[in-house]
Amino acid sequence: MLSDFDGTLLRELEHIDSTVTVLSTFKNGGLQALYNFEYLDVPVTGDDKFIVNIGKLVGDIVDDKLKSVKHRVVETTFDRHSITYFLGPQFDADISRSMTNKTYRRWSKSTRSSENDQGLSWCHRAFLLLNNKQENTEKLRSEEVG
Repeated sequence: MLSDFDGTLLRELEHIDSTVTVLSTFKNGGLQALYNFEYLDVPVTGDDKFIVNIGKLVGDIVDDKLKSVKHRVVETTFDRHSITYFLGPQFDADISRSMTNKTYRRWSKSTRSSENDQGLSWCHRAFLLLNNKQENTEKLRSEEVG
């Protein structure tokens, strides 16, 4: 698949994680992060380090004191292996407010983005919201209240 951003051949499309991701890339390159409108190679972790990626939900909870980073994996000429661990709140957790009590309707159970998502957990809503293309960026920002 090709990047919508710059036409680069990708293994994993550009995306923002929803929660916390702990990742080891070992000695395998290919992970890139968007910085100042340019995708840069993320240094490999080796055998004894990890990358901790902060997702959009975490950024919202801490009032954007930590930022989520859009990232992707480019196609490589070698077999690429990595290990990821995804950490998030319980599926039924109320995550509609930040640490300073700011309300985010996008994470609220009462907000419906379509007739079909009634009863979806925060995890499923995050997947639907964060994995849609750029057109949802303004919609997500407009759902911030308080």
